Amino acid sequence: MKSNFFLENSMSKPIVVVTDLSNRIIYYQWFVYGFMLLDKSGIIKLKFDLPLSQKLYVINHAQFFVRCLNKIKNYFQGNKEIKTEAYFRGYVLDEKGKHTFCIDSADSPNMFSGTLLRFCDVYFKIQCPKEFDSKGFKIGNEYIPFFDSEFENPKDAGKTKAKRKLCPEVYLCNEKIKPLLLAVRSMGRTCSFKELDAAYNNLLSARSVKQTGKAMCYFGNAAGPVPTEHVTEPDWDWESDILGYFGNKINHPNEKRAKIADIMDGLGEGYDARVINRGNSDTGVNTNGELVIPLKDFSKHVAKFQYNVNVSGYRMSIPARFIDSFVCGTAIATDNLHVKWYHPFGDEVTEIGEMGYLPDNEVDYTEVTDKLKHLRPISKEYVIEQYEKYWAPAKVAQYILNTTINVK
Repeated sequence: MKSNFFLENSMSKPIVVVTDLSNRIIYYQWFVYGFMLLDKSGIIKLKFDLPLSQKLYVINHAQFFVRCLNKIKNYFQGNKEIKTEAYFRGYVLDEKGKHTFCIDSADSPNMFSGTLLRFCDVYFKIQCPKEFDSKGFKIGNEYIPFFDSEFENPKDAGKTKAKRKLCPEVYLCNEKIKPLLLAVRSMGRTCSFKELDAAYNNLLSARSVKQTGKAMCYFGNAAGPVPTEHVTEPDWDWESDILGYFGNKINHPNEKRAKIADIMDGLGEGYDARVINRGNSDTGVNTNGELVIPLKDFSKHVAKFQYNVNVSGYRMSIPARFIDSFVCGTAIATDNLHVKWYHPFGDEVTEIGEMGYLPDNEVDYTEVTDKLKHLRPISKEYVIEQYEKYWAPAKVAQYILNTTINVK
Protein backbone atom coordinates (compact mmCIF):
# COMPACT_ATOMS: atom_id res chain seq x y z
CA MET A 1 0.00 0.00 0.00
CA LYS A 2 1.08 3.55 -0.65
CA SER A 3 1.35 4.57 3.01
CA ASN A 4 3.39 1.50 3.93
CA PHE A 5 5.75 2.11 1.00
CA PHE A 6 6.19 5.68 2.21
CA LEU A 7 7.07 4.60 5.74
CA GLU A 8 9.64 2.14 4.42
CA ASN A 9 11.20 4.67 2.07
CA SER A 10 14.37 5.86 3.81
CA MET A 11 14.59 8.87 1.49
CA SER A 12 11.50 10.45 2.98
CA LYS A 13 9.85 10.26 6.38
CA PRO A 14 6.71 11.53 8.09
CA ILE A 15 6.99 14.63 10.24
CA VAL A 16 5.32 14.47 13.68
CA VAL A 17 4.56 17.90 15.12
CA VAL A 18 3.55 18.21 18.79
CA THR A 19 1.46 21.36 19.30
CA ASP A 20 0.24 21.00 22.89
CA LEU A 21 1.72 19.01 25.79
CA SER A 22 -1.38 19.90 27.86
CA ASN A 23 -1.67 20.67 31.57
CA ARG A 24 -1.21 16.93 32.27
CA ILE A 25 2.29 16.60 30.90
CA ILE A 26 3.27 13.69 33.18
CA TYR A 27 0.58 11.52 31.54
CA TYR A 28 2.14 11.98 28.10
CA GLN A 29 5.89 11.68 28.70
CA TRP A 30 5.90 8.03 27.62
CA PHE A 31 4.56 8.98 24.19
CA VAL A 32 6.92 11.95 23.80
CA TYR A 33 9.84 9.67 24.67
CA GLY A 34 8.61 7.12 22.13
CA PHE A 35 8.46 9.77 19.40
CA MET A 36 11.97 10.90 20.36
CA LEU A 37 13.22 7.33 19.95
CA LEU A 38 11.59 7.08 16.52
CA ASP A 39 13.22 10.38 15.58
CA LYS A 40 16.65 9.17 16.70
CA SER A 41 16.11 5.96 14.72
CA GLY A 42 15.38 7.94 11.56
CA ILE A 43 11.80 6.70 11.25
CA ILE A 44 10.21 10.14 11.73
CA LYS A 45 11.19 13.76 12.01
CA LEU A 46 9.93 15.12 15.34
CA LYS A 47 9.16 18.80 15.85
CA PHE A 48 7.64 20.83 18.66
CA ASP A 49 5.45 23.82 17.88
CA LEU A 50 4.40 24.61 21.44
CA PRO A 51 2.89 27.53 23.31
CA LEU A 52 5.52 29.69 25.00
CA SER A 53 4.47 28.35 28.42
CA GLN A 54 5.46 24.79 27.36
CA LYS A 55 8.73 25.35 25.49
CA LEU A 56 10.88 24.86 28.60
CA TYR A 57 9.59 21.31 29.00
CA VAL A 58 11.49 19.96 25.98
CA ILE A 59 14.85 21.58 26.74
CA ASN A 60 17.65 19.62 28.40
CA HIS A 61 18.83 20.91 31.81
CA ALA A 62 15.62 22.96 32.34
CA GLN A 63 14.47 21.12 35.48
CA PHE A 64 15.25 24.05 37.80
CA PHE A 65 13.32 26.53 35.67
CA VAL A 66 10.37 24.16 35.31
CA ARG A 67 10.30 23.67 39.09
CA CYS A 68 10.13 27.45 39.54
CA LEU A 69 7.42 27.73 36.88
CA ASN A 70 5.33 25.03 38.57
CA LYS A 71 5.62 26.78 41.93
CA ILE A 72 4.39 30.03 40.38
CA LYS A 73 1.45 28.22 38.74
CA ASN A 74 0.51 26.49 42.00
CA TYR A 75 0.71 29.78 43.89
CA PHE A 76 -1.79 31.47 41.58
CA GLN A 77 -3.93 28.50 40.53
CA GLY A 78 -3.49 25.94 43.30
CA ASN A 79 -3.69 22.35 42.08
CA LYS A 80 -6.88 22.99 40.12
CA GLU A 81 -6.95 21.17 36.79
CA ILE A 82 -8.92 22.55 33.85
CA LYS A 83 -10.20 19.43 32.07
CA THR A 84 -10.53 21.13 28.69
CA GLU A 85 -6.78 21.88 28.74
CA ALA A 86 -5.76 18.29 29.49
CA TYR A 87 -5.41 17.00 25.91
CA PHE A 88 -2.14 16.24 24.15
CA ARG A 89 -2.36 17.45 20.55
CA GLY A 90 -0.35 17.19 17.37
CA TYR A 91 -0.38 16.30 13.70
CA VAL A 92 1.52 14.19 11.19
CA LEU A 93 2.64 15.39 7.77
CA ASP A 94 3.27 12.80 5.06
CA GLU A 95 2.88 12.50 1.31
CA LYS A 96 -0.91 12.33 1.71
CA GLY A 97 -1.17 15.55 3.66
CA LYS A 98 -1.81 16.63 7.25
CA HIS A 99 -3.44 14.30 9.78
CA THR A 100 -4.41 15.69 13.20
CA PHE A 101 -4.61 13.69 16.42
CA CYS A 102 -5.15 14.18 20.12
CA ILE A 103 -4.64 12.01 23.20
CA ASP A 104 -7.20 12.00 26.00
CA SER A 105 -5.84 10.91 29.40
CA ALA A 106 -9.03 11.43 31.44
CA ASP A 107 -9.52 8.83 34.17
CA SER A 108 -13.20 8.69 33.16
CA PRO A 109 -13.65 6.23 30.26
CA ASN A 110 -16.92 8.02 29.48
CA MET A 111 -15.61 11.62 29.35
CA PHE A 112 -14.60 12.99 25.95
CA SER A 113 -14.08 16.32 24.24
CA GLY A 114 -16.86 16.74 21.72
CA THR A 115 -14.91 19.58 20.11
CA LEU A 116 -11.81 17.46 19.53
CA LEU A 117 -13.87 14.50 18.36
CA ARG A 118 -15.32 16.73 15.65
CA PHE A 119 -12.12 18.42 14.55
CA CYS A 120 -9.32 15.82 15.01
CA ASP A 121 -8.79 13.03 12.52
CA VAL A 122 -7.91 10.53 15.28
CA TYR A 123 -8.89 10.65 18.95
CA PHE A 124 -6.73 8.39 21.12
CA LYS A 125 -8.41 7.46 24.40
CA ILE A 126 -6.16 6.15 27.19
CA GLN A 127 -9.08 4.74 29.20
CA CYS A 128 -11.04 3.44 26.23
CA PRO A 129 -14.34 1.63 26.91
CA LYS A 130 -14.67 -1.89 25.58
CA GLU A 131 -18.08 -0.93 24.21
CA PHE A 132 -20.16 2.18 23.61
CA ASP A 133 -23.60 1.19 24.85
CA SER A 134 -26.48 3.53 24.05
CA LYS A 135 -27.40 3.39 27.76
CA GLY A 136 -23.99 4.78 28.74
CA PHE A 137 -20.97 3.36 30.54
CA LYS A 138 -21.63 0.65 33.11
CA ILE A 139 -20.27 0.80 36.65
CA GLY A 140 -21.54 -2.04 38.82
CA ASN A 141 -25.19 -2.45 37.85
CA GLU A 142 -25.69 1.22 36.99
CA TYR A 143 -25.05 3.30 33.87
CA ILE A 144 -23.57 6.77 33.66
CA PRO A 145 -23.76 8.75 30.41
CA PHE A 146 -21.00 9.60 27.98
CA PHE A 147 -20.33 13.23 28.82
CA ASP A 148 -18.19 16.17 27.72
CA SER A 149 -15.21 17.72 29.46
CA GLU A 150 -16.95 21.09 28.95
CA PHE A 151 -19.51 22.29 31.50
CA GLU A 152 -23.14 22.64 30.48
CA ASN A 153 -23.19 26.27 31.61
CA PRO A 154 -20.35 28.30 30.02
CA LYS A 155 -20.34 30.51 33.11
CA ASP A 156 -18.93 27.55 35.07
CA ALA A 157 -15.73 27.55 32.98
CA GLY A 158 -12.71 27.50 35.27
CA LYS A 159 -14.53 25.80 38.13
CA THR A 160 -13.28 22.54 39.60
CA LYS A 161 -16.66 20.84 39.25
CA ALA A 162 -20.12 21.52 37.84
CA LYS A 163 -22.71 19.79 35.68
CA ARG A 164 -21.16 18.76 32.35
CA LYS A 165 -22.62 18.59 28.87
CA LEU A 166 -23.51 15.26 27.33
CA CYS A 167 -21.28 14.14 24.46
CA PRO A 168 -23.31 12.79 21.52
CA GLU A 169 -20.14 13.00 19.40
CA VAL A 170 -19.07 9.73 21.05
CA TYR A 171 -21.67 7.99 18.89
CA LEU A 172 -21.51 10.33 15.87
CA CYS A 173 -17.69 10.19 15.57
CA ASN A 174 -17.12 6.76 17.05
CA GLU A 175 -14.86 5.59 14.21
CA LYS A 176 -12.30 8.24 15.22
CA ILE A 177 -11.88 6.85 18.75
CA LYS A 178 -8.85 4.57 19.10
CA PRO A 179 -7.63 2.86 22.29
CA LEU A 180 -4.22 3.64 23.72
CA LEU A 181 -2.60 2.66 27.04
CA LEU A 182 -1.95 4.25 30.39
CA ALA A 183 1.81 4.57 30.74
CA VAL A 184 4.10 5.15 33.69
CA ARG A 185 3.31 8.59 35.03
CA SER A 186 5.82 11.22 36.08
CA MET A 187 9.04 10.24 34.34
CA GLY A 188 10.50 13.58 35.42
CA ARG A 189 9.78 17.27 35.67
CA THR A 190 10.31 17.87 31.94
CA CYS A 191 10.01 16.16 28.58
CA SER A 192 13.68 16.54 27.71
CA PHE A 193 15.21 13.41 26.20
CA LYS A 194 17.94 13.30 28.82
CA GLU A 195 15.50 13.21 31.73
CA LEU A 196 13.04 10.78 30.10
CA ASP A 197 15.84 8.44 29.00
CA ALA A 198 17.31 8.33 32.51
CA ALA A 199 13.88 7.56 34.02
CA TYR A 200 13.23 4.80 31.49
CA ASN A 201 16.59 3.15 32.04
CA ASN A 202 15.89 3.18 35.77
CA LEU A 203 12.69 1.23 35.08
CA LEU A 204 14.57 -1.27 32.94
CA SER A 205 17.14 -1.82 35.69
CA ALA A 206 14.41 -3.50 37.76
CA ARG A 207 14.59 -6.48 35.40
CA SER A 208 17.74 -7.58 37.20
CA VAL A 209 15.78 -8.08 40.45
CA LYS A 210 15.14 -11.73 41.25
CA GLN A 211 11.51 -12.85 41.55
CA THR A 212 11.07 -14.29 45.03
CA GLY A 213 7.35 -13.81 45.73
CA LYS A 214 4.06 -14.96 44.24
CA ALA A 215 1.90 -11.83 44.35
CA MET A 216 1.75 -8.30 45.73
CA CYS A 217 -0.74 -5.48 45.88
CA TYR A 218 -0.15 -1.81 46.58
CA PHE A 219 -3.32 0.23 47.10
CA GLY A 220 -3.68 3.82 48.17
CA ASN A 221 -6.96 3.73 50.06
CA ALA A 222 -9.50 1.38 51.63
CA ALA A 223 -12.54 3.52 50.76
CA GLY A 224 -13.65 5.96 48.11
CA PRO A 225 -13.97 9.69 48.71
CA VAL A 226 -16.65 11.04 51.03
CA PRO A 227 -19.94 11.05 49.05
CA THR A 228 -21.53 14.36 48.11
CA GLU A 229 -24.77 14.90 50.02
CA HIS A 230 -28.12 15.55 48.30
CA VAL A 231 -26.65 15.52 44.78
CA THR A 232 -29.24 15.57 41.99
CA GLU A 233 -27.17 16.88 39.05
CA PRO A 234 -23.77 15.21 39.45
CA ASP A 235 -20.53 16.13 37.78
CA TRP A 236 -19.92 12.64 36.34
CA ASP A 237 -16.16 13.22 36.50
CA TRP A 238 -16.35 13.82 40.25
CA GLU A 239 -16.14 10.58 42.24
CA SER A 240 -17.85 12.01 45.33
CA ASP A 241 -20.83 13.05 43.21
CA ILE A 242 -21.11 9.57 41.68
CA LEU A 243 -21.11 7.95 45.12
CA GLY A 244 -23.61 10.45 46.48
CA TYR A 245 -25.92 10.08 43.50
CA PHE A 246 -26.11 6.27 43.49
CA GLY A 247 -25.89 5.80 47.26
CA ASN A 248 -26.16 2.17 48.38
CA LYS A 249 -26.73 0.93 44.80
CA ILE A 250 -22.94 0.73 44.42
CA ASN A 251 -19.86 0.07 46.54
CA HIS A 252 -16.57 1.74 45.66
CA PRO A 253 -13.67 -0.26 44.10
CA ASN A 254 -11.37 0.91 46.90
CA GLU A 255 -13.48 -1.09 49.36
CA LYS A 256 -12.76 -4.20 47.28
CA ARG A 257 -9.07 -3.29 47.23
CA ALA A 258 -9.00 -3.35 51.02
CA LYS A 259 -10.69 -6.77 51.09
CA ILE A 260 -8.31 -8.14 48.46
CA ALA A 261 -5.36 -6.96 50.58
CA ASP A 262 -6.84 -8.69 53.63
CA ILE A 263 -7.33 -11.90 51.63
CA MET A 264 -3.73 -11.79 50.44
CA ASP A 265 -2.50 -11.17 53.99
CA GLY A 266 -3.98 -14.55 54.86
CA LEU A 267 -2.33 -16.48 52.03
CA GLY A 268 1.01 -16.78 53.79
CA GLU A 269 4.55 -16.57 52.50
CA GLY A 270 5.11 -15.12 49.06
CA TYR A 271 2.34 -12.53 49.29
CA ASP A 272 2.84 -8.82 50.07
CA ALA A 273 -0.31 -6.71 50.59
CA ARG A 274 -0.19 -2.97 51.29
CA VAL A 275 -2.94 -0.40 51.79
CA ILE A 276 -1.41 2.99 52.52
CA ASN A 277 -4.52 4.67 53.93
CA ARG A 278 -7.29 2.72 55.63
CA GLY A 279 -9.69 5.67 55.34
CA ASN A 280 -11.31 7.67 52.54
CA SER A 281 -9.42 8.62 49.39
CA ASP A 282 -8.75 12.19 48.24
CA THR A 283 -7.89 13.27 51.79
CA GLY A 284 -4.10 13.43 51.43
CA VAL A 285 -3.74 11.29 54.57
CA ASN A 286 -1.38 8.29 54.87
CA THR A 287 -2.26 6.22 57.93
CA ASN A 288 0.39 3.60 57.11
CA GLY A 289 3.27 5.76 55.93
CA GLU A 290 5.81 3.06 56.73
CA LEU A 291 4.35 1.00 53.85
CA VAL A 292 5.05 3.68 51.24
CA ILE A 293 7.61 2.77 48.60
CA PRO A 294 9.45 5.73 46.98
CA LEU A 295 8.58 6.15 43.31
CA LYS A 296 12.20 5.63 42.20
CA ASP A 297 12.23 2.20 43.93
CA PHE A 298 8.71 1.09 43.07
CA SER A 299 9.52 -0.91 39.93
CA LYS A 300 12.22 -2.83 41.79
CA HIS A 301 9.65 -3.76 44.46
CA VAL A 302 7.14 -4.93 41.84
CA ALA A 303 9.84 -6.98 40.11
CA LYS A 304 10.15 -9.26 43.15
CA PHE A 305 6.76 -10.84 42.39
CA GLN A 306 5.19 -12.94 39.65
CA TYR A 307 1.92 -10.98 39.94
CA ASN A 308 0.76 -7.48 40.82
CA VAL A 309 -2.88 -7.66 41.93
CA ASN A 310 -5.28 -4.95 40.78
CA VAL A 311 -8.85 -3.79 41.27
CA SER A 312 -10.09 -1.28 38.68
CA GLY A 313 -9.76 2.37 39.64
CA TYR A 314 -12.08 5.37 39.48
CA ARG A 315 -14.78 4.82 36.84
CA MET A 316 -13.32 1.36 36.09
CA SER A 317 -10.03 2.80 34.80
CA ILE A 318 -6.85 0.76 34.38
CA PRO A 319 -4.14 2.15 36.69
CA ALA A 320 -0.47 2.71 35.92
CA ARG A 321 0.43 -0.48 37.82
CA PHE A 322 -0.08 -2.43 34.55
CA ILE A 323 2.91 -0.84 32.83
CA ASP A 324 4.84 -0.62 36.11
CA SER A 325 4.55 -4.41 36.16
CA PHE A 326 5.00 -5.37 32.51
CA VAL A 327 8.19 -3.35 32.11
CA CYS A 328 9.99 -5.45 34.73
CA GLY A 329 8.42 -8.83 33.89
CA THR A 330 5.58 -9.02 36.43
CA ALA A 331 2.10 -10.18 35.37
CA ILE A 332 -1.24 -8.70 36.45
CA ALA A 333 -4.18 -10.33 38.23
CA THR A 334 -7.21 -8.04 38.10
CA ASP A 335 -10.95 -7.84 38.40
CA ASN A 336 -12.80 -8.07 35.08
CA LEU A 337 -11.80 -5.18 32.82
CA HIS A 338 -14.24 -2.74 31.22
CA VAL A 339 -11.64 -0.74 29.29
CA LYS A 340 -9.21 -1.90 26.64
CA TRP A 341 -5.77 -1.23 25.18
CA TYR A 342 -4.96 -1.36 21.46
CA HIS A 343 -3.87 -5.00 21.55
CA PRO A 344 -5.60 -7.81 23.47
CA PHE A 345 -3.81 -8.96 26.60
CA GLY A 346 -2.36 -12.46 26.65
CA ASP A 347 -1.35 -14.61 29.61
CA GLU A 348 0.27 -11.56 31.25
CA VAL A 349 -3.22 -10.54 32.51
CA THR A 350 -5.51 -12.86 34.50
CA GLU A 351 -9.05 -11.71 35.34
CA ILE A 352 -10.27 -12.97 38.70
CA GLY A 353 -13.93 -11.89 38.74
CA GLU A 354 -16.35 -8.98 38.60
CA MET A 355 -15.77 -6.36 41.29
CA GLY A 356 -15.50 -2.67 40.44
CA TYR A 357 -18.58 -0.81 41.71
CA LEU A 358 -20.74 -3.90 42.28
CA PRO A 359 -22.64 -3.96 45.57
CA ASP A 360 -20.28 -5.78 47.88
CA ASN A 361 -22.74 -8.62 48.57
CA GLU A 362 -22.67 -9.51 44.86
CA VAL A 363 -18.90 -10.11 44.76
CA ASP A 364 -17.92 -13.78 45.01
CA TYR A 365 -14.94 -13.40 47.37
CA THR A 366 -14.69 -17.18 47.80
CA GLU A 367 -14.00 -17.59 44.08
CA VAL A 368 -11.66 -14.58 44.07
CA THR A 369 -9.69 -16.07 46.98
CA ASP A 370 -9.40 -19.40 45.19
CA LYS A 371 -8.14 -17.73 42.02
CA LEU A 372 -5.55 -15.75 43.96
CA LYS A 373 -4.37 -18.96 45.66
CA HIS A 374 -4.01 -20.74 42.33
CA LEU A 375 -2.55 -18.13 40.01
CA ARG A 376 -0.77 -20.04 37.26
CA PRO A 377 3.01 -19.77 37.10
CA ILE A 378 4.11 -17.31 34.42
CA SER A 379 7.60 -16.63 33.21
CA LYS A 380 9.18 -13.23 33.60
CA GLU A 381 10.64 -13.61 30.12
CA TYR A 382 7.18 -14.03 28.56
CA VAL A 383 5.85 -10.85 30.21
CA ILE A 384 8.87 -8.84 29.06
CA GLU A 385 8.57 -10.27 25.55
CA GLN A 386 4.91 -9.14 25.33
CA TYR A 387 5.84 -5.76 26.73
CA GLU A 388 8.62 -5.20 24.22
CA LYS A 389 6.38 -6.31 21.36
CA TYR A 390 3.43 -4.02 22.13
CA TRP A 391 3.84 -1.55 25.00
CA ALA A 392 7.40 -0.15 24.97
CA PRO A 393 7.59 3.61 24.22
CA ALA A 394 8.81 3.28 20.63
CA LYS A 395 6.14 0.63 19.87
CA VAL A 396 3.37 2.86 21.25
CA ALA A 397 4.65 5.83 19.25
CA GLN A 398 4.74 3.66 16.11
CA TYR A 399 1.13 2.62 16.73
CA ILE A 400 0.08 6.28 17.12
CA LEU A 401 1.94 7.16 13.91
CA ASN A 402 0.56 4.28 11.84
CA THR A 403 -3.00 4.81 13.05
CA THR A 404 -2.86 8.54 12.33
CA ILE A 405 -1.40 8.36 8.83
CA ASN A 406 -3.75 5.54 7.80
CA VAL A 407 -6.89 7.40 8.89
CA LYS A 408 -9.57 7.26 6.22
